Amino acid sequence: MKIGIIGVGFAGQLHSKVIEMFCSDIYYVYDVTARVAQEFAKTHKCQAVNTLDELYDKTDAVIIATPTFTHYSLVMEAMQKGKHVLCEKPMSLRVAESEKMLAMSREKNLICAIGFNYRFFEITEILKKQNLIGEMYHIRILIKRLFRNDWHNKENGVLSDLGIHLIDYITYLCNQCINLTTCKVNRKYIENWDYSSNVSGETENGISFELVASRTTNPDEVQFNIEIVGTKATFRYDSRQELIYEIEKNDGSYIYNFKKNERTEGFFDFTDSILRQDITWIRAISGESVKTIATFEDGFRAQKALEFFLSKK
Repeated sequence: MKIGIIGVGFAGQLHSKVIEMFCSDIYYVYDVTARVAQEFAKTHKCQAVNTLDELYDKTDAVIIATPTFTHYSLVMEAMQKGKHVLCEKPMSLRVAESEKMLAMSREKNLICAIGFNYRFFEITEILKKQNLIGEMYHIRILIKRLFRNDWHNKENGVLSDLGIHLIDYITYLCNQCINLTTCKVNRKYIENWDYSSNVSGETENGISFELVASRTTNPDEVQFNIEIVGTKATFRYDSRQELIYEIEKNDGSYIYNFKKNERTEGFFDFTDSILRQDITWIRAISGESVKTIATFEDGFRAQKALEFFLSKK
């Protein structure tokens, strides 16, 4: 399976690590700045190409790791060429574009995925498998990361950049959509750019939730927290703590897991989750049956919710 990467910035470099670990074949890279791709190829086991057509001629599947405003045109072109796709989130800038991307992926019968790597956190696997808390009826999820150097780009507001992960995450955990009519949105701004966003509401079956996404200048504040209140117990996780998770039963007793909590690249489990995500996608395009991959259907669903939340002032 020959793979190409479009865009060798921060995200593209993360994906390249996975390919180099998991695939024995050479892979191909393209960047709009040819010099960047050539320099990248000198230190990696890949070949830089000068045009997208050359990339498509040499590959079976592509990873699109470029800015969001380029996703629509690049994804549509790749699918027209018959390539399987892994596209970074958000799926596009507009719901109408995402809908066309989804329609073509179905028409071409291609395996197309969105980079919702939070699905691949180890804590997510624990949450999906454990049944100690009973039925969920309230969920609170918080993500706080450092400001990006380019955060003033219009697509890098915190709701679009980080909040989109939480939108997908809540639907993945609950196996149900968000009831948008129940939702309230509160956003805080610096120079007209949102740096903190709080979305509260209910899923379609009435599970209440709060999603908090924000940026910080303090590395010690970087975190990912989950609290899920169930009919039998409450599940808590804090990425800053040495405890991986704790469960408080309704009788007041506790179940702890004392596995050491590792932090990598300034944010827990980030690189490893991309590794697990990309391996799952590669297995899928190689013909294996997988369950956790975020499809274009998932991307489209998240895009509709994002556009609705962004419209709330």
